[in-house]
Amino acid sequence: MQKLSCLTTLFFILLASNPSYTQCSLVATAFEDLLAPGTTVVESRVKSAASFRGSAGEMIYTRYELEVYQVFKGNARRSVDLVALGGVVGDAAIQVAPSTGLQVNDVGLFALKPSVYDLPRGYGQALQSVVPQGAIVTYDPTAEEAYLLNGKTMSRAAVCEAAASAAGRSPVRVREFPAPALNRSMVPQIDSITPEWVAAGVGEVITIHGANFGEGTGTIFFRDADRGGQVYTAALPWHIVSWTMTAIEIKVPHKAGSGTPLILTSSGGIGFSPFSVNVTYAYNNVMSSGAFYEPKLIDHNSRDDGGYLFTLSDNTEHNGVSLAAVEGAIEALNAAAAAWQDSIGLPIYIGDDCPMVSTTVNGSSNDGQNIISFDHDEWDIREQLGEQVLAATISRYARCGDSEWELTDVDMVIRRGAQHNETDDVVWSFSGLPAADELDFQSVVLHELGHALQLQHVVNPEGVMHYAATFGAAHHELGFEDDIAGGLHAMMGSRAY
Repeated sequence: MQKLSCLTTLFFILLASNPSYTQCSLVATAFEDLLAPGTTVVESRVKSAASFRGSAGEMIYTRYELEVYQVFKGNARRSVDLVALGGVVGDAAIQVAPSTGLQVNDVGLFALKPSVYDLPRGYGQALQSVVPQGAIVTYDPTAEEAYLLNGKTMSRAAVCEAAASAAGRSPVRVREFPAPALNRSMVPQIDSITPEWVAAGVGEVITIHGANFGEGTGTIFFRDADRGGQVYTAALPWHIVSWTMTAIEIKVPHKAGSGTPLILTSSGGIGFSPFSVNVTYAYNNVMSSGAFYEPKLIDHNSRDDGGYLFTLSDNTEHNGVSLAAVEGAIEALNAAAAAWQDSIGLPIYIGDDCPMVSTTVNGSSNDGQNIISFDHDEWDIREQLGEQVLAATISRYARCGDSEWELTDVDMVIRRGAQHNETDDVVWSFSGLPAADELDFQSVVLHELGHALQLQHVVNPEGVMHYAATFGAAHHELGFEDDIAGGLHAMMGSRAY
C-alpha cells in the first residue's frame, strides 16, 4: 500500500513441529520451553495500560503494569512493567496483530525478559514478553481453567505446579490471588445466537437469546482468533449495543474467532454457550477514545488505478540479505500478490514492477514507502517478537482530528532463515513445494499481504488468515467466504471513503 500511517501491525505465524499438520496448525511448543527464555516468570493481573513513544519518536509502545501474585523465577516484586510494541498516542497509533493486546484485568502467567526496545529514560526496569501474545498462559473468567499456548487446558493449580517444577523452586507469594466472586445460583441460559455467520470488526451485531442475563451489563467473551480459538478474549463495553434479562445485542470485536462464547453477568453468573459464533473474516480495528474504527486503505502516490506499490530491499547491512539474491523469493512474492489481485481486483505491485531500495527496515521507519525485506541483526524478529515468529507486517496509520484512521505505510519484514542465519532453525522453501522440514515462503507472504489489507486472524485451519503455519505444507489459494470476502470489504470500504 503506497502511503498508508501510524498504527503498526506486527503479525506472526506460529511454528509446529509435526509435518502431518495442515499449513495452519497449532504451535507445538512444550510449556517448559516457553518458560525457559524468561528471566522473570510471574502470575499476574494487568492493572493498567498506557501508550508512549520510543526515544527516537517513531515507534509507539504500550506499558502494561502487572500486579504480581506469585513469582516463579526472578526477584519478587509487587508489580512488573511489561512493554510491548503497539498503542495509540494522539492521532498516531501502532497495533500488533496478533497483538500483545492485553486488557486491564486480564490474568495469567507471564514469562518476561529484558527489553530490547527503543525505550526512553525511566523504563530501565521494563521487560518484554518472550511470546508476542503477552501471557504464555491465560485463565478463563472463573480462574479455574488455564489455557496454554500449546493448546492444552489445565487447572490453574496444575499450571502453577508445572511452572514451579520448571523453575526448580517453590514460588514466592507476593499477594493473595483474588478468587472471582461467582454467583452459582444465577447461571445464564443461552437458547440461541443469531445470525449464525458474521464478520468480525465491521460492526455486525449478533443477538444472544436466553434467560438470567442479569439486570446490569455484564461481559461477553469470544474465542480469541490470535490464539487459534483456544482461549477467550473479552468484548469491550462499547461493543455492547443492548443488554436485558433475555437478550444481548453485541458487535463482534475484531479479535473474535469462530467458537462458543461465554457470558459473565454483572452479578457474577457465568454461562458457557452450547452454540457457536461463526466468523467468516475479521477486519482490523483501531481502538481510540472509547470507540473502534476500521482503518482505510489510501492509495497516495499510486499509479492512478487504486493499486499499491511494494519496493524490495537489497539491504545487506547488519548481516541483512538482499531479496534479489535469494533464488525464488521474488517469484514467490509476485505469485502471492497475484493471488490477491486476481481474487479481489486490487492491483498490488511487487518485485519487477518496483525499484529495489537499500533502506534498512527496522520496524520503526515511517517513510511513506512500502518495503519488503529480510530481517537483520539490528532488528532480529526473534529478539523483537519471539522465537515463534516468522514474519512481521508493519502498517502505519494516522488521522486528522475526527477523520477516519488512514493507512499510510506498510513494511513487511521476514526472517532470514537457516540459509542465511546460522543461529536460525527455520528452513524456507521458495519452490512452492516444501519438504517435510521446510516452511513455504509463498504461503507466509500470502498471509502477510492479508494483514497489509487489514485482515485479522480467523479460526479456520483451511483459511489463509488462520494464525499458524507448519512445516511441509503449502497454502496458495484464497477462500471465498473468508479471505476474498475480507479483501473485498477492505477495498470497497476504502474506495467509498
